[in-house]
Amino acid sequence: MAPPPSSTGAQPLAWSDLPQGVFTGLDWADPAVREGQDPYLMWAETVGLCTHSPSAHGRMPHRLSLLIELAPGCSAAQLQTAAGACLRIPELYTRSDGPMPAGLRFCTAEASPAFFQRSQTDLKPLLVRYELALARTTPSGPAATPRRAFCDSEASSPSGLRGKVLGLIDGGLAFAHPRFRHPEAQGGGTRIAYFWSQDALPGQSAPPGLHYGSEITAAEIDTAVQASRQHGQDDEAQVYRQFGMGLDLDKRINHGTHVLDIAAGPRTVSASVAGLSPRLDWEPLAPPSWQAADDEASRCPVVAVQLDKATVQDTSGGSMRVHLLDGLMYILSCCDAQAEVVVNLSWGTLAGPHDGSSLLERAMDQLITLWAGSLTLVLPTSNAYQGRTHASAPVQPGQSLTLKWRSPPGDPTQNFLELWLPAAAAPGLTLSLKVPGRGELPPLQVEQAGAWQSADGQTLASLVFLKHSALGEFDSCALLALSPTFSLWAGVPTAPSGLWELTLHNTGAQAFTFDAYIERDDVLLGRRGGPSQSRFDDPDYAPDQLLDTLPLQVHPLVRRSGTFNSIATGEHVISVGGTRLQADPQHRWAPYSAPVDDPDRLRPARSARVVKTPRTLAPSDENPVLQGIRAAGTRGGATVRLVGTSAAAPQIARLALNRVRHKLV
Repeated sequence: MAPPPSSTGAQPLAWSDLPQGVFTGLDWADPAVREGQDPYLMWAETVGLCTHSPSAHGRMPHRLSLLIELAPGCSAAQLQTAAGACLRIPELYTRSDGPMPAGLRFCTAEASPAFFQRSQTDLKPLLVRYELALARTTPSGPAATPRRAFCDSEASSPSGLRGKVLGLIDGGLAFAHPRFRHPEAQGGGTRIAYFWSQDALPGQSAPPGLHYGSEITAAEIDTAVQASRQHGQDDEAQVYRQFGMGLDLDKRINHGTHVLDIAAGPRTVSASVAGLSPRLDWEPLAPPSWQAADDEASRCPVVAVQLDKATVQDTSGGSMRVHLLDGLMYILSCCDAQAEVVVNLSWGTLAGPHDGSSLLERAMDQLITLWAGSLTLVLPTSNAYQGRTHASAPVQPGQSLTLKWRSPPGDPTQNFLELWLPAAAAPGLTLSLKVPGRGELPPLQVEQAGAWQSADGQTLASLVFLKHSALGEFDSCALLALSPTFSLWAGVPTAPSGLWELTLHNTGAQAFTFDAYIERDDVLLGRRGGPSQSRFDDPDYAPDQLLDTLPLQVHPLVRRSGTFNSIATGEHVISVGGTRLQADPQHRWAPYSAPVDDPDRLRPARSARVVKTPRTLAPSDENPVLQGIRAAGTRGGATVRLVGTSAAAPQIARLALNRVRHKLV
C-alpha cells in the first residue's frame, strides 16, 4: 500500500539521491556518471531490478540484456574480443562468415556487472551508447547446437531463401494454420520456412547464432500437422500442444495470426490497387477481400518470429527493442543476400525522441542501407491519437506551464513520462513535481536527479533530467517514472494514484518548445484487467474538435498531433496510418490514427526532425460503424476483426511484396 497522506505539520517532501547500482556498481548520484546513460537503467536500479522486470519474479538477474551502438570503425566481433566474458554478443553479430553484410554498428548483448565498470574505462572508446532491456533472471549456458548452420535453408539453396520473402515479428503466431500452407496441388506444406519462438520450447534448439528461444523448421511443422491428422482433418491444437504452446494459442484471436493473414494469406486486395490514380492518393487500397489470391505475397516463403512472453506482456516496450533487433537479424540470417525481404512489424511504443535517433531506429535504418535496397520494414503509426498521451507547447522566458498527469488506481505496472526539449534550452529549465495528496518536491534542473521515497525507504517515483541520454541523439530528456499504484505482491512499492503535476519553469533567456510523451501501458489483446493507461488532463483539450479548427492563439497542452509510434520515425522505414474505407472525406481518418496533413502544422514544433505524419495509408476500419479489418482467427475456418493501424501495416507489406506502387505522402 502507498504511504498515507502527509498530515499538518509533517516534514516537507524531499528528493533522495539515486543509489549506487547494486548490479552495475555505477554511482547514479554522480552527474558525470549519469550523462549519456539510459535513464531507465537508473530507474531500474533505483526501484530494484527484480521489481522493474515483470518476468524476474523477485529474483536478482544474472545478466542484463542491452542494445548497443558501437563506435565508428568498431565491429561487434572487436567489442566481444575486448570485453571477453563480461559481455555475451550473439554470433549473428560477430561471425565474419555470417549472413550479414559488414559494417553494422549495432548489436544486442547480455552484460555482467563487470561490463558496466569497464564501459567507463577501457571499453568506453568502443561504445557510443547502450540501453536496457528486461533483466534475465536465469543464467544462460552455452548456445544449444542448432539443427542447421547459417544460411542453410531446406526450402531453397544452401545460401538461404531467395526471391521474395516475408518476415513477420509479432506475438500469437498460429504457425500450423491452414491459411499459411501451399495449395494441395503444390503439396500442401507450410509456407513458414522458419519459425523462431523467443521463449524456449520443450525439445527444441535455439536458432544458429542465437542463444535463447527455440527454432521450428518447415519440415517439423509439416510432420506435426500430418501426425495430428484424423479422418482427413488437422488438429491444430494438438500441434501446438506438441511444441508446448497450447496455452499461448488457445484464444479466439491472436494478433500475429491476424496480421500474417492480411500480409500473406491466400486472398487478395481489391483489383483497383493495380491501377492507382491521383484521385486515390489519400486512400491507396481497399481492405483484403476473400477471393482466392494469385500474387507473390500468397506464394512466398515466410520467416516468422514470435516475441517472448515478457516482451508481449510489457506493453511499455521495456525489452522490445533488443528482441526486435534480434528478430530482424534472424529473419535476414535465413535469407540469401540477394533476397527481396519485406518485414512487417506491427508493434510499437509511444515515448521516445520521435526524430529517428533512438537506438533501434538507427539500427533499422542501417540494416535497410546495408541490405542494398532489398529490405523493406513496415510499421504502424500506433492507435493512441486520442489517448491523451502527448503534450506540447512553447514556453516563453519567465513562463511556467504545468502538466497534469493522471495515474489511475489499481494499476499493477510502472508508468513513465518522457519530457523532450532542445539541448540548448535545457540549462534554462527547472522542473517541479507535485505529488497527489502529499505536497511538492523541490525543483530539479538539468543534470540533476532524485528519488522520492516512502518512510520505509521504498522508491515511489524518480525524476532524472539529462542533457544527453542514450535514448536520443539530439535533444535533452527528463524521465519521470512512477511505481505501480497497486500490487498483490508483498514488498512491491506502490505510488499514490491521482493527479501528478509536473511544472516547467523557463528561467532562461530563450523560448523553447517541449514534447512530453506518456509511455504505452494498455491491456493486451484478449485479456481483461492488468495495465491501465495513464493520461494527461487539460481543461482546454477538445476531444470532439479537430485541433486545426481552433484559433492559433489557443494552446492546449494536450496534443493529438505528434502521437506516433516511437520506433516508426526512422528515415528509411515505412510508417502506415489507418483510414476508413467507406467514409466521407471529413471522416476518412480512423480516429485513433495520426492523419495527413498534420493538424498542428502551423504551430511551433520542438524540432523539424520530429515525425508526426505517416508515410503512407491503408484502411484499418471499413466504415465508422463497422470497425476493423476481417482476417484469420487462431483456428482454421475462423475469421475475426482487428481494429487498429496494426491491420493497416500488413496491407502495405503485401503491396511491397507484390511490388505494387503506392502513394508515399
